[in-house]
Amino acid sequence: MIKLSDIVSEIILEQPFLEEAITYGYLNLTAFSEYIQPHIEKKLEKDVSIHAIKMALSRYQWAENQIKNTHTTSGFTKISTRKDLNIITLARTPKNLDIVRQFLSEKKYIGKSFFTIIEGIHEIDIVFEDGLISLVQESFPKHLQLLMVSGLGLISGELSESEIVRPWLFYTVTKRLAFHSINIVQVLSTYHELWILVREEDIKKAVLVLMD
Repeated sequence: MIKLSDIVSEIILEQPFLEEAITYGYLNLTAFSEYIQPHIEKKLEKDVSIHAIKMALSRYQWAENQIKNTHTTSGFTKISTRKDLNIITLARTPKNLDIVRQFLSEKKYIGKSFFTIIEGIHEIDIVFEDGLISLVQESFPKHLQLLMVSGLGLISGELSESEIVRPWLFYTVTKRLAFHSINIVQVLSTYHELWILVREEDIKKAVLVLMD
């Protein structure tokens, strides 16, 4: 039998900002109870009072605060940034893979500036600094590109061994940025590092959010 608390939890977890709003006390529980009352009554197929819904929200808030209080930081032991970055996306075709291999074998980018490749199942992303634009455009002309975005910045966070095993680490980081309206363009990671690619104008705000 479905319970009121189950429906409330389902509503909150399906909407990314509600959990934060409830946890930090930003949400007017009475007003929100009135808003979701029709949906809950339809699910339960019976009348449900505003007070009962509000109580269910309050209990959820108490439970979530127990989780929140165990870890309040982003988990980074060190944060650094890099500006003047670009990203291009290529289709992952045999032809493009050959071009990428040739580019890497020539190693023209070594020692000049930031350059990294992320290879997916269907696409290839290349992140590089402004100083490499001419070289990258020469090797990967516009007719090969699915997308190019400029004016980006990179936030690099180093992770300790204790943070790496924390199940909700990436969720916590991305949720914090989303809650402050910071768009994430790309996320990259190694075992001890998490790289977050954002718009250059969002770097300062993103760092402050992650260091809070």
